[in-house]
Amino acid sequence: MDDLDLNSSRRGAENVVRRCLAVAADERVVVLHWQAAPLARWLMDAIAAAGARGESVSADAAPEGSPMQVERWVEDALSDAPASILIAKHGLPPSLSMAVLAVARKRRVRHLHLTRADAKLFAQSYRAEPERIAEINTRVRDALEGSRQLRARAPGGTDITVTLDRAYPILTSDGRPSPGKPDNLPAGHAFFHPASVSGTFAPDRGVLGALRIGRDRAPSARIRFELDGGRVRAVHCDDAQLRADLDEYLASHANAGRVGIIGLPTNYLARAESGLEVQDALLPGVSVGLGYSFEAETRAPFACPVQLRLLARRMDVDAGSRALVRAGRLVDDLVTGIDPFR
Repeated sequence: MDDLDLNSSRRGAENVVRRCLAVAADERVVVLHWQAAPLARWLMDAIAAAGARGESVSADAAPEGSPMQVERWVEDALSDAPASILIAKHGLPPSLSMAVLAVARKRRVRHLHLTRADAKLFAQSYRAEPERIAEINTRVRDALEGSRQLRARAPGGTDITVTLDRAYPILTSDGRPSPGKPDNLPAGHAFFHPASVSGTFAPDRGVLGALRIGRDRAPSARIRFELDGGRVRAVHCDDAQLRADLDEYLASHANAGRVGIIGLPTNYLARAESGLEVQDALLPGVSVGLGYSFEAETRAPFACPVQLRLLARRMDVDAGSRALVRAGRLVDDLVTGIDPFR
């Protein structure tokens, strides 16, 4: 990494600590790191520069026992800290990730979750200012509330219509956690449980979750999900093994094929495919989340322990008659006065 990239990455760490986590002078902040000690050092430096007291804790040797054992380890690691960060490379054990979130909620810790972390993210989407994201979120939410209908299309074959219901709130994430309510980085999206979804979704950017189908494989597989009434009614796929894997996922739970969450990314620094999965998932458009519904917040009428997130390329998105995204790019009136590059 050259000096310019290093300086940009350090500014990203400062944004994470000062703007996102909003650490206070002399506040104790625990940085849990899993296979990510060099990245944790950037965060520790930013914490010290903010006048807070950072404590670095390696999670590499965290126990792999029962959920209760893992949570107990996390409780000991966080102790009475009011703020914490977990930064982890790809491959973080799900049991550890869930335990950290559970303890943060239970102990009302301000917690940031940085998984699949990469040095490049610090110079890119981690640098997005949460206040700017929040303003874009407000504009997107206003458009959705004004129309209560969303249409998303893409050259790869996606064409879906989403109906919203006031019974299901439009929620947002801007990367600023509050006590007991963790947030993830990179951040920036509006999301909700839909009243209904119908049409075809072709995930030519990829599939995340219980199955991971990358951008290199997804287009040639020609995957198509036929949706009606908020459920998967049929799946088409030219790759026989992937088709079998998708069928296995859909059979894994009664609600695995129901649309749990619709997401609209709003991170203004996610601009083009980077090969960084967590950042590319924030490129403008609409994502369809099958299964997991985050029912405690979305008020969805069902729960599901498994999930697939479907992503498409170069989407056009409209809320009623108002354009939100064109060719995979947020339209100007959503980012005017916010995005410093537009």
